[in-house]
Amino acid sequence: MAHHAGVSCLLVDDYARRVQLLEGPGDDLVYLGWEAADVADAVSAAVRAAERGATMVEWRVDALAESDGALAAIRELVGRAPVPCIVTIRSAREGGAWGGSDSDRVSLLEALCTATDGPVPAYVDFELADYDRSANLRQKV
Repeated sequence: MAHHAGVSCLLVDDYARRVQLLEGPGDDLVYLGWEAADVADAVSAAVRAAERGATMVEWRVDALAESDGALAAIRELVGRAPVPCIVTIRSAREGGAWGGSDSDRVSLLEALCTATDGPVPAYVDFELADYDRSANLRQKV
């Protein structure tokens, strides 16, 4: 999945997982991905997917996280998600669009997850290599 300056997300569809398990070996999950130009488009697509049975959404906010007002925009995504969500800021080193430092990425996700004045994501996603490399991340998790 390509990532541009907007928002992309990945949905996990529970119904498709059951069908896949009944049909034989293979992946347990079906991923439906798309790119959206802005928060409103991403939320609209997630709502439509939830109406079709999606049970979780992953907000890939690599590029969005480097924009002005990133924390507010990501909080809006989390707050408007129709199902539980995962927030991921994938580093360029791991194929994502985030070009900032690991400490800035950790700080942004920490601010998102420790907010007392709004919703927080059900999960955040970090690469194991980044976890192993970052004492700051290991301390926070």
